[in-house]
Amino acid sequence: MLQPDLERYANAPAVLVQIYVDRIVLHYPSSTEYLTECAQFSHPRSLLGDFSIAETALTQLFKRGGGGFKYLAPYMFIQAMERMEFGLTQVEIRALQELGLNSGARAIAIYDETGKLLTPNSLPVPINLKRIAIMGLIVTSIVLLCFLCAIFIF
Repeated sequence: MLQPDLERYANAPAVLVQIYVDRIVLHYPSSTEYLTECAQFSHPRSLLGDFSIAETALTQLFKRGGGGFKYLAPYMFIQAMERMEFGLTQVEIRALQELGLNSGARAIAIYDETGKLLTPNSLPVPINLKRIAIMGLIVTSIVLLCFLCAIFIF
């Protein structure tokens, strides 16, 4: 389900992308801001009829938003908000995955309008950035101590 996954990635660089017919809404779980981009990318039989227009619209949203993680590729949760007559095909799901990857996402999960996961949950466990900073500090300190010991010994 979508909501538990969003909560699990609340402290990681993550973004929720909701795709409607001819409209993309971008939401960063860490803020209350919603960004919307309208474009004619749908087709009467498919949610994603023109890939390049949808890709441009999503890229423009990322440029406008930023989300506070300018240098980190985000985990992307894409939710198809329009109910298609027989659901999304595997081709459409793959196109949504490619759309996310081409717009700069690190990993993608695709959900239907009810929040049900449509792709295997292949998102890696979110990285604890504080833990990485502390480990970097420890490694730097050890390297510095080794360097100082080498100077004083020779």
